[in-house]
Amino acid sequence: MEREAVCPCRYIDPHSHQLFLFRVSYFERKINLEVFHALTDGLGGMNFLKAWSASICG
Repeated sequence: MEREAVCPCRYIDPHSHQLFLFRVSYFERKINLEVFHALTDGLGGMNFLKAWSASICG
């Protein structure tokens, strides 16, 4: 998770040397989840975000 520094919705290159095909960032009280299109659909992304935020917020 990183603080939002640039405009969200940047391209996620699947051939780069990044470890994940998704990005989670935040700005004030907003959380952004950006997912490479082949990884999941909207429902899967929402389920991931709910589970992830529940584990963080406790």
